[in-house]
Amino acid sequence: MPNAYPWLFSLTALASLLWLSLARRGRAPRREAERARARFDGGAAALGGGLIGARLSYVLLHLEFYRSHPTEMLAYWQGGLDWFGGILGAVIGLWIYSRAARQPFWELADSLAAPGVLFSLAAWLGCLLDGCGYGRPVPSRWWAPATPDSFGAVSPRWPTQAAGALLSLACAAAVFRMQDRPMAVGTRACLALAGCAAIILLVSLGRGDPSLGIFGLRADAVASAVLLLAALAAWRLLPHLPEGV
Repeated sequence: MPNAYPWLFSLTALASLLWLSLARRGRAPRREAERARARFDGGAAALGGGLIGARLSYVLLHLEFYRSHPTEMLAYWQGGLDWFGGILGAVIGLWIYSRAARQPFWELADSLAAPGVLFSLAAWLGCLLDGCGYGRPVPSRWWAPATPDSFGAVSPRWPTQAAGALLSLACAAAVFRMQDRPMAVGTRACLALAGCAAIILLVSLGRGDPSLGIFGLRADAVASAVLLLAALAAWRLLPHLPEGV
């Protein structure tokens, strides 16, 4: 199914914004209406920043091609969204909104934890349908389906896309279970981000699609390891942050 990735991304974005606008907590209608509006606006800001960051990062990684095809830089619906740039862009977008609207950043980030993991699930399902993020060839095994690479060569491969989708589904279930449990502000956001980064890191061990190299390692593995450490470090610092930061 060509171009499934952008379609799933768009559907997940719509579902996430709808969920943010309908989610209810507490018993004060007016206060909750204001919180729901802030969650929706923060989600829209994170979505916009994430989309810009994901596309910009992808274009920069493939700048040689886009120099000769500048009109295609904005055509994200054709595919081409980098996950690392997307996460950074989403964080920056949410931070800018929280400062401008004078809303607590970490509380907004917590509200986006569950939708954020759903984007991870949508991304891996999109790769499964589009054939991106495929695994390295392995000897024929029952768990290694014969799939093509970007050059059309078909062989048994590590089921990286399916593994990423299943792990993301498990992560989403864990994050949803945390929704109504009392936790320090920002805990859900940090753990959700750490979970997504850990999934990318684990799956990268079996990936066979082309990637930039950093010190002999795949760039996605290095980026996910850095993100995982950053999320865990932020989580560790949360108890020392004043409420409402």
